Amino acid sequence: MVTGAPAARLPLDPEARKVAYRLHFTVNQAVRNSFAVPIIMAFCALITWNDPSFNLGVVWALVVIAIYVARALLLRPGMDLSAIESAPALWARRLDLATGAAGLAVACGPAFLFPAFTDWSRMFLSMLLLSWLAGSMASLGARPALFRLYILLFIGGIAAGWARSDSEGVGEVLLLLLVFALIAATFAARFAVQVASGIDIRFENERLLAELSQAKAAAEESSAAKSRFLAVASHDLRQPLHALTMLNGMLGNARTPERVRELSVQMERASQTLDHLFTSLLDFSRLESGRTTVDIGPFSLAALLRRLEGEYRPRAEAKGLSLVFDGGEVHLESDGQIVERIVRNLLDNAIKFTASGSVQVRAATAGDRFSISVTDTGPGIPERLREAVFKEYFQVETSAAQAGLGLGLAIVRRLAGLIGADLSLTPMRPHGSCFALGFPRNVLCAPPALGAALGAAPPQVSLDGLRVVCIDDDPQVRDAMVTLLAEWKCDAIVAGSLSDALALLADRAPPQAILCDLSLGRGTSGVDVIAALRARFGPLPAAIVTGEAGVEARPDLAQADYPVLMKPVPVPELRGVLESFRGGT
Repeated sequence: MVTGAPAARLPLDPEARKVAYRLHFTVNQAVRNSFAVPIIMAFCALITWNDPSFNLGVVWALVVIAIYVARALLLRPGMDLSAIESAPALWARRLDLATGAAGLAVACGPAFLFPAFTDWSRMFLSMLLLSWLAGSMASLGARPALFRLYILLFIGGIAAGWARSDSEGVGEVLLLLLVFALIAATFAARFAVQVASGIDIRFENERLLAELSQAKAAAEESSAAKSRFLAVASHDLRQPLHALTMLNGMLGNARTPERVRELSVQMERASQTLDHLFTSLLDFSRLESGRTTVDIGPFSLAALLRRLEGEYRPRAEAKGLSLVFDGGEVHLESDGQIVERIVRNLLDNAIKFTASGSVQVRAATAGDRFSISVTDTGPGIPERLREAVFKEYFQVETSAAQAGLGLGLAIVRRLAGLIGADLSLTPMRPHGSCFALGFPRNVLCAPPALGAALGAAPPQVSLDGLRVVCIDDDPQVRDAMVTLLAEWKCDAIVAGSLSDALALLADRAPPQAILCDLSLGRGTSGVDVIAALRARFGPLPAAIVTGEAGVEARPDLAQADYPVLMKPVPVPELRGVLESFRGGT
């Protein structure tokens, strides 16, 4: 007896599964229809009741019944689809051999006994056997080659019996048998096509059901993610806003410059926390919409790690942590900025969640893989949560010291996928976690010909006197821009609409640059405002500043010759844009 072992076998490809299913259908039909064989053979024996060779007919009937019973017992385990899927070739041979032996047993009866029977017995036995053959199409028709063998055995046995008899009209009988065989083979071929089509439909339905199930699971996960986001955002986004509100109220009552500076520092921290939360949301939104670009090129991993070490060592030492970097002088052919964002995020988490011990960053080659790992001695992540931590808006634990939206690892995993890397999580003993960013070994490359590394930032360009017209319909944004541009000693013209800006520019020198919000209310677009100002003052450098997601896909912005900055815009980025404007004026 053959029993399947699904857990040990490799999964079949879709076409192999269809073949196995057709084989399973045939085996099922062959076993289920075997009950009819004893009835048919009983009629065969009765037909020869008055013939001298009746005893031989009974022996023949018993032999055929025994063989078909043995065939049914042999094939019965194959009624379990998993058994056939575990060894389809074995079951196909078993079915073919058992069916061939059974058909041969049937064929031997007429071939050897017909000469001793009367014409009446030969005729009725032929009709009975041909009816049996026609009915067998329901059992074997799904396997045309096997059914053709069955036809050959049945028709051949009957034809041999008639040919050996002394009956008149043997030629006509043989011709009719040939016609019957051709008709049966034709119908069997059509039946096989219908069975195959039915199986294809079944598998297509299974595929559609699987896709529907996946879509349902994705919708449920999306709903759960939104619920997690609302729960987290309602707390974590309000916390820094609440702190800013209280600090702002305290700032108005500050009596000394020292107290003002202290409150200012605290407000800066709260602002940075808020900026970090919104940046995480924007980063994830860009990844979700496929707007994150990848720039593959050689870069020095050692230089990247040295820069991160200088930045993170003070934070680690302030917590009493040992910070170890071990990268070697290697160069990678990848997107250096994305790799840095991933390692930076993992370092942030490691230092944030590790109370004592160490954090280690190592780069190493093992076999055909190269990896950058960040290992900590923190509390670790429970096994049941090791996959959940990569979901959107999921946090293992939350506290004021560990504020966040639970997007960091979700962003990191998606960024890793963009550069063809994978992100794995391994628990450490007795506690701690190791996150590893893995690449194929061919990511390693030779240093660039010019020996270029990630260079230092260029010196700032003076913005003194740069005439900037800034248009935004939000009064708070306008107030902040007035303060910021004044600090950079720009000559700022800040307005809430195009008409207000033109009125302010009426008695002043023409502007040298434009910063404009995208949506200015009442259907007014920043694109049209920039076009109007350029039409009046010439081809001024400009930039759109917006908080709307997905604007890069808009045709009017895709064809624009100016950058689109996403709110909240980091101050260094905004200054860099203005410096590029000054360089071009």
